[in-house]
Amino acid sequence: QKAVTVDSSRALAYYNLATVYHAQDQWDQAVDAYQQALTRDASLYEAHFGLGSVLEQKQQWQNALKQYDAYIVGRPDGNYVQEARDRMGILIKKY
Repeated sequence: QKAVTVDSSRALAYYNLATVYHAQDQWDQAVDAYQQALTRDASLYEAHFGLGSVLEQKQQWQNALKQYDAYIVGRPDGNYVQEARDRMGILIKKY
C-alpha cells in the first residue's frame, strides 16, 4: 500500500497491490485495485486478466468474460492467453 500512497498515479503500483490482495483471496480489495490500475493505464492487460480471475471467483461470469476478452485482444501473444481462452470456454458453458 505504501507504493500506492507515494504515487497514486502509478498503474503498476495498483496492479502490484491487486496481485497481493488476489493471492490473499481478498476479492473486493483486489477488484478495486485492479480497477484503479486500469483506470490509470487501460493497456495494462495483465490487470484485465487478473480482474477476470477475481470476478470469476466472485461468480460475476459476464464481467469476467469481458476482462478475459480484453486481455486476449490487447495482448494476443501474452503469457496467459491460453488460460484466458480456457477460462472463457468454461464460463460460456455456465450460461
